[in-house]
Amino acid sequence: MLRLGEGWSAEKLSQVYKTVGAGALTRTTIAKIEGDNRQIKAGEVEGVARAFGLTSAHLLDPDGPDVFLSYAEQDDVAGTQVATWLTDHGFHVLSAGVPAAKEPGSGSGETRVIDAAQAFVVLLSPSYLSSPRCRAELDLAMRRERQLLATNSAAGFVYILRIAGGSDLDDSVLSSHVPIDVPRMGDRSSEVALSKLGSGIISSTRASAARANPPVQSQADDRAFLDRGEELERVLYGLGNPSGAHFWLVISPPGLGKSWFLEQLKDRAGGPAPGGWDTRMVDLRSGESATPDAVGGQHAAMAVIRSLFGIEQTQSSEPEDDLLLVTQKIISSGRPCLRLLDSAELLPASTVGQLRQHLGTIYRLIQDKGNANARLAVVVASRRDEGWTGVTPYPRVSVLRLTGFEPSAVQDALEALARRMPGVHSPAELREDAALVQRVTEGVPDLVQRSLEWIQTKEWLAIERLDRPPFFAENIAPYIRDRMLSQDSLLPGGGQPGARAKQLDALLGALRALAPYRLITLSHVNHHLDSDGSFRDSVKEASWSPEDLWRAIADIALLSRPLSEPWKQIHPAVRRLLYRYFYPPEQRLDAHLRARDFTADWAARLTGTDQAIGIVESIWYEAVRLKLSNVATLGAELTGFAQMVSSEVRSSPYSQVEVRDYAVQRMQNDDELQREVADFTGLFDTLVRVIRAPEAQEA
Repeated sequence: MLRLGEGWSAEKLSQVYKTVGAGALTRTTIAKIEGDNRQIKAGEVEGVARAFGLTSAHLLDPDGPDVFLSYAEQDDVAGTQVATWLTDHGFHVLSAGVPAAKEPGSGSGETRVIDAAQAFVVLLSPSYLSSPRCRAELDLAMRRERQLLATNSAAGFVYILRIAGGSDLDDSVLSSHVPIDVPRMGDRSSEVALSKLGSGIISSTRASAARANPPVQSQADDRAFLDRGEELERVLYGLGNPSGAHFWLVISPPGLGKSWFLEQLKDRAGGPAPGGWDTRMVDLRSGESATPDAVGGQHAAMAVIRSLFGIEQTQSSEPEDDLLLVTQKIISSGRPCLRLLDSAELLPASTVGQLRQHLGTIYRLIQDKGNANARLAVVVASRRDEGWTGVTPYPRVSVLRLTGFEPSAVQDALEALARRMPGVHSPAELREDAALVQRVTEGVPDLVQRSLEWIQTKEWLAIERLDRPPFFAENIAPYIRDRMLSQDSLLPGGGQPGARAKQLDALLGALRALAPYRLITLSHVNHHLDSDGSFRDSVKEASWSPEDLWRAIADIALLSRPLSEPWKQIHPAVRRLLYRYFYPPEQRLDAHLRARDFTADWAARLTGTDQAIGIVESIWYEAVRLKLSNVATLGAELTGFAQMVSSEVRSSPYSQVEVRDYAVQRMQNDDELQREVADFTGLFDTLVRVIRAPEAQEA
């Protein structure tokens, strides 16, 4: 039974019901029901609103939904009648026909007006489909509808009123829409048809108002489809296993999603399931742990402990007392405790060592108590590994290196996007498109996200444009410049006061020179200082010696860490982006050839097992050279080259067999090399055989 607002009779309610059925509840319409234009009492409005499951805001909308009405000049009489009905029932008609003198699709005005509308109504007739202007308007409306459907499955935008003698939809772009037939304007049947139209528009706009409806899905929503499932499961398994790894270091250069990974881990571990972790995350970059005992602006170890575990410092408290208090809190809570620390690169190595000792003390105290429900786990995200690796202090920290998203993860995101967009994409197409997106973005999360937004905005048309200079210049280059090549990334210590700009110039020159190399040493730096005058001048301007520059390079946040070799490596995904950033397509082959030539000279000076490094690097450079040069006989030439470098292995404390076997091991762990030859069936296996036994190839 409906409860009526004060002063509302059943007869009035019946009139309002008809109005609701027509899709228009506005102040103007209710005033007409009352018989005059006097103001409606707030209580009356709210009463009627509740009766129909609405709110007073729905009734007091001054204009109602915006409707673009599209019809041919020949149907002006019928179009005017429809426009009048819509206006009388509270709709705001944005267009009631366009003058015949206007050229079809002229300017961007129609686009802006149609995009601003909440519904597009077609008055369908033979004249409509033969009108270039109407077809242009319809094309714009169909494009807008596809955008809306991509972000809101309940959205309706295009509505069809088919007047007497109207065309069939079999051969029309409107064939997927159900028309509302209007046998004759002005009679009872037309009122029913128009009421059905109004009701449909109101229902759709109310559903759309319940959710955000931008033309492009928000970054947060799309990121839900970019999931580091494998890495998350690995860490969660370690945390949940009593004998597993409970302390983790998540490490990568800036931009590869460390903070996002911690957020995902926090949500997964702290879920509502019984026995869920008590989670807390602290980001040092936000200044949460800057307490009075921070020394010299740095985050002292106990300041971080207090922030992580939510305890206050008192004048009389000693570090030992605070550690016991933390342990007591964890044991008494009856829940496992997970603490996440972000931006840990801000901590100096000495503070990291102290922090690890404090965390180790809490961990041991809990372990000694023997309470199965009391556990401590810590996950730290950092650009650096200094102080975190090593067996001591206990417990040992396990390292998780974040790379860019692999094609399989990008494909999952594309499949999710495809489900929200019209059209059908085969598994083969999705695999090809995912490989393209991954190659263009190197799997960097923010760049993958930008690509997904571009694909959606461009209606998934000519996706190969992602791999062309305009997309790189507009989307990827600014990200590299502002994120990866920022002062925070290249001079994490801030540099010398007054010299930062010159030091940054020197480092940018160094990165441009070194971007073509997979491995870099001081020899690489000295070579380019000797051969590049402008680079040499920038280093002098910074008042750096070659050794000073090398130490500064070793400190940038773009290197692969932890380092396991005496040389340095720019993180592979970052290096490939930098190579494309510093060298436009027409310069890349020359830059690669110069790097290949120096690498050949460098490799010739290597001895012992280091010769295996030279073999693998030389093969990679030759493979890339052949691809950049579009050599048709790549397989045969690369095989011959591999046979040559393997046959040149020299005597050393290690046998030739041992050096070649070591080279094969490195090849089998070299994803980048394998990708370069993946398009040539069996080529990688052939290269392995040739490296192991070059004499067999000669025979």
